[in-house]
Amino acid sequence: MPGGQLELGETPIDCAKRELYEETGLNAHTLELVEIFAGEELHFSYPNGDETYGLCIVYKTYSFDGQIKIDEESYEMEFFNINSLPSHIFKPHQFILNSLFN
Repeated sequence: MPGGQLELGETPIDCAKRELYEETGLNAHTLELVEIFAGEELHFSYPNGDETYGLCIVYKTYSFDGQIKIDEESYEMEFFNINSLPSHIFKPHQFILNSLFN
């Protein structure tokens, strides 16, 4: 799931569009807010011991263009049917997907 941090003065929707393009090469023409997730289920511990509770704003789009690209932030990228997701999904992302589709 592409994502990232807001830049100074950036709105969440502009951030989502920018991060989508930077991480995938895809341009979203429109985005629709789906849900906002936060709390213990998005807990993450960094290798240096820092801990955070994430905030994830989920959008969907039906209108996009571009070509998927692989760069230093990814080693593989593709679309999946919700019933055929890989087993090695980042735990907080798995929680979000389960919440959205179950």
